[in-house]
Amino acid sequence: MRRVLLLLVLPATATLSVLAASASVVDVNDGDEVLIEDFASPYHTWEVMNDPVMGGKSTSNFVNENGIAKFTGVCAIVPFLHAPGFIKLQTQSTSTGDDAFPDISSCTALQVIMKTNVPYDGYRIGFGTKRSGGHGRGYKAPSLTVPLSKFDKVTIPLDQFSLHWDDATGDIITTCSDDDSYCPDVDTLRDMKALSFWGEGVEGDVSLEVKRISAVGCKADASYESELEDAEDQAESGSAYLTEAEEETSEVAMEEHGEKAHGEKAHANHGHGDSHNNIPKENNAGTARWTLHTAKWGTLTTVSGSVLTDGKHDSKNPDTSQPLFASVVPYATDEDNGRIFFYMMGSHHLHKSTLTVSQASINPMLYAVGGCGTSTSSVVDVQDPRCAKISVSGAIHPCGTHSVGEHCDAVGSEALFAAHPTMKDWPEDHDFIVHELVPLDDGFWMLANFGGGATITPELYSSCEKDAIEPHSIQGGSAVVATSFLGNGYPVNMPAWSATAKRARWLVHNSLWATISTLNENGDGTFGNIRAITDGATTELSTGLPVFNLPDVDPVLTIALTFTEAAVHSRVTSEGKTCADQDAGSPTCAQVVIYGKAKALNTESQEYTKALENFGISHPLASWLSQGGSHMSGTYFTIEPDRISILDYFGGAVEVMVDEYLAAELDDEHIDTYSSPNTAFLNVLVGLIIGVFCGCYGNSRLKCFKHESEKKEGSGPKYGSLATTVEVVSKEDCHQSNTELTKATIV
Repeated sequence: MRRVLLLLVLPATATLSVLAASASVVDVNDGDEVLIEDFASPYHTWEVMNDPVMGGKSTSNFVNENGIAKFTGVCAIVPFLHAPGFIKLQTQSTSTGDDAFPDISSCTALQVIMKTNVPYDGYRIGFGTKRSGGHGRGYKAPSLTVPLSKFDKVTIPLDQFSLHWDDATGDIITTCSDDDSYCPDVDTLRDMKALSFWGEGVEGDVSLEVKRISAVGCKADASYESELEDAEDQAESGSAYLTEAEEETSEVAMEEHGEKAHGEKAHANHGHGDSHNNIPKENNAGTARWTLHTAKWGTLTTVSGSVLTDGKHDSKNPDTSQPLFASVVPYATDEDNGRIFFYMMGSHHLHKSTLTVSQASINPMLYAVGGCGTSTSSVVDVQDPRCAKISVSGAIHPCGTHSVGEHCDAVGSEALFAAHPTMKDWPEDHDFIVHELVPLDDGFWMLANFGGGATITPELYSSCEKDAIEPHSIQGGSAVVATSFLGNGYPVNMPAWSATAKRARWLVHNSLWATISTLNENGDGTFGNIRAITDGATTELSTGLPVFNLPDVDPVLTIALTFTEAAVHSRVTSEGKTCADQDAGSPTCAQVVIYGKAKALNTESQEYTKALENFGISHPLASWLSQGGSHMSGTYFTIEPDRISILDYFGGAVEVMVDEYLAAELDDEHIDTYSSPNTAFLNVLVGLIIGVFCGCYGNSRLKCFKHESEKKEGSGPKYGSLATTVEVVSKEDCHQSNTELTKATIV
């Protein structure tokens, strides 16, 4: 049976939806065949990759024996996840060498001559390198039904591959037939770049043998081009005689020729759950609207050159080979449609821009443990998938231009001044102008649950019903005993403004998370994501080079790490006001940006071992970070800095010399805490008594501060800056606290 044009350019039409729901041995007309791999004379280099997480037990092996690829191993339970991991046999091409993949864009299916020597239900096949929305890559088909003990053809129609699959289990979340945006695109079919066989999501032995891989149901080039041109001609003429399926075909033919481009982003995501993100799209839009409206500040990533020069952002980038630019910015959204506004000095058209926001910025009570949640009864780490993270990509334009929405200045001003009252008092002669972020069609990306990122259309976002916009309550987190903030009215002191390098080191060291900004894979756009970081659990262990982890599938990138005083626990007042009661957008609310290259840590090194220990102390809600990573997220990186800037006063950001920054020493001293003039004498006395008898400082809520770092033999106690409070039960309990740095009481 010929699938004609529908099979060539629209694998997701209604005509194709009648195909089998699971990939298996099916009877189709092979048509013309395009050979992809023959293991009797292989074109490609194949290798195995095993589940890297937390000492995962999965193992695998590959040999090519007598023209047969033999992929064997065990897909085992990952201890932390209590769920099966994965093993994978994969190959990647250079796209230009002898290992380049052939063009299969005129074909209808993949066909594999294969067998399994053991019953196993977790075989899968995937191809391509396009982002899957989470931290995975490529298109994946449902689990394969592989012939047992006897070689046979297994044919997998291309319309059964989807870009939206659960990176914890491998299951398809949204099929190609349900949403054609997840169907294999023409660029990938013309050059797959990667091909893989998986044993995934099912515990058990794997023993797969493959002889040959090809694409079938292919059309001759002339016939294919002719039919494609006919489809485009019909679409342009708006023929009234097109059938419904033909109309869909014509639309996708145009879409795949670039009239409706769908971008890719280099996401640095984290997922480690056993359920997938099957939340209705409307709910995702509601979560995005609530998070963006409530957070009020985020990181703006764009390209350098003619960037911001409003006295609040670093506009100097002497390294022309590094076009990346990042800065913490205040913003606001309006309540009716969630439009995103900025208040910038001067008029700017910032294309290729991304605003990145984390739910973790909303609740200062949880800053001490890098926590995220709407209450203390269910809290997760900032890097946990359940903590909402949103990146919105698009172009930023000043109000009054044709690119922005209606009544931009009036709507934007009202939203900005409501979210940031101090903006009303910004100097009028500084030419502040309201700007609006106009999202791309595929510009919204959000991670707010297990199972990978959720793509939200601008239409769903802006038209979200009011009753769907509600706080993103975290399910299944840990209960954390609430702690009072440092001091009774005033936060801990930072190093002096004149000590620029030391001040930058202090801010980085006291941060528990950062935004990682990157250029996308094509270099023609930007992206940002939130990652947990550690710069040593104490000042004694600080290097100034924070460690973070990224999915193993992510390439090593040019990055920018952004840190803000507005997210530091010790700079929160006792009234819960961040940044020592300053707006996050104020120039005096310090921010540091480190530009450079991501450098992977050697897992055999002391640096790696120490980083895991530090994560165990500074991120008690994310045990996987101290155990080697999460599902497909086991590589730890630091940064090789090329350039560092700090903005902490009027007049714009200033450069910090890298060598001075790395050489700066943080004081190993007790953290200063202060009492407000209204603090009762009894509260002060109680604090002093606790400090004398417990070796800690205290405050009016009878808490014991635990600041002590690792002791050196023969020396007195050293005190770090990442301390928080736990309930004081007895003097003995306080002495026990001297054995380790305690971050919080977690129930």
